[in-house]
Amino acid sequence: MIKRSDINSVAINEIVHKVKIKINESVEELRNSCIELNLLNVKNHKTFNDEEIRLRKSIERNKIEINNLEKLKLDIDKDKEEVEILLKESENENISLKNQHKEVQFTSNLLNERFNELEEAKKSIENKLNCVSNNFNESLQYQKVLADKYKKYLGLTIYKIKENTLKFSFQHLKMPCYIIMFFVNDPLIIESEPKVDLNYLNNVFVTEKKIVKFLKLVRSEFIKSLK
Repeated sequence: MIKRSDINSVAINEIVHKVKIKINESVEELRNSCIELNLLNVKNHKTFNDEEIRLRKSIERNKIEINNLEKLKLDIDKDKEEVEILLKESENENISLKNQHKEVQFTSNLLNERFNELEEAKKSIENKLNCVSNNFNESLQYQKVLADKYKKYLGLTIYKIKENTLKFSFQHLKMPCYIIMFFVNDPLIIESEPKVDLNYLNNVFVTEKKIVKFLKLVRSEFIKSLK
């Protein structure tokens, strides 16, 4: 005949094992999430639109991870309650369960410590997300203001036509004028309409540190070519 104390002992071990698995899985997911967030901050050479998409995906993944941590805490609390109930029922049935109780309590303390570590990691991620989100919003606002100034004072609109390639289109001239620039390593003007001296413009781009002055010069070259 199987003793009730043996059944309770098996149930306790199963609960402890299940909680340990949940903790280890959550820690691994959190570690991967932190690594991905750090890589995101390093890869600042990508285009602004790609950065926006990648950032939003990272934020969504971390929100899911944070929700998983909250669910994990609820599961741990629930499992701990089950252990306490089993121990209470078995308390008078088998003295050996007292040692089991100590082991479970020790494991519970370890789980609490691990969960506290997860909570700290979660707070760190939330702070990083807030920082990245604020920087992103500030950058987005700056880009909008800059684009409005270009359009107002230079009649300029900037388009992304493909990966690492932008089109600078000048309006308010006799005809639509544009240059196309390729941004990998050393940026390069690869096309213009109407045709202008691309070698000259590329040399100016290298030496001129202020982009606004450079774009004004490009516009002047177009005006000359249209006379």
